[in-house]
Amino acid sequence: MAGMRTLRKIALAVLLGLTGFIAVEGQARAARSSLAPSARSTTAVNDKTQASSDNRNLGLGLMLGDPSGLTMKYWLRHTTALQFGLSYFFGNYMMLMGDYLWHFPNAFKTSGVTIVPYAGIGALVAVTTDGADREFFGSNHASSAGLGVQIPLGVELRPLRVPLGIFAEFAPGLGLIPGMTGFVQGDLGIRIYL
Repeated sequence: MAGMRTLRKIALAVLLGLTGFIAVEGQARAARSSLAPSARSTTAVNDKTQASSDNRNLGLGLMLGDPSGLTMKYWLRHTTALQFGLSYFFGNYMMLMGDYLWHFPNAFKTSGVTIVPYAGIGALVAVTTDGADREFFGSNHASSAGLGVQIPLGVELRPLRVPLGIFAEFAPGLGLIPGMTGFVQGDLGIRIYL
């Protein structure tokens, strides 16, 4: 019975997160459509220039730190991306992370490498793989599943001539299930863009 309540809470949190994502994306589209025609054409030209200079939107790689595991990033536009991570803690539990990121591509001027800071919002879902209850996200309550939200803050370096992304990220968060508690994660990583 407790497992079903936990799954319902996770489903509700995922639904709320998706609703928030759809609302933010809808507001961004409405703002773009309300621009003057000259501003819209400039935005379209900038997007096309970014797309033609870097058609590699999907990055796959590794992240090391807390958590360590596999990482994937998919660029939606030159300022927004989806980021996912998968960590496996050697027979204890598995964690899946998903973030929506906003990038600030003109923050630093450099030659030969693009330095792009970013911020975002995301969710983490952890599930035990050995059947034992765990204390996820530093909570004092044990459960077979955990759910948290985080605010990833980071920077990604992308050399102009090599399809790589090297990143450092710091992510404060809030564990919601099995108990409400704060936590901090951070990692370094590298992705190859395809």
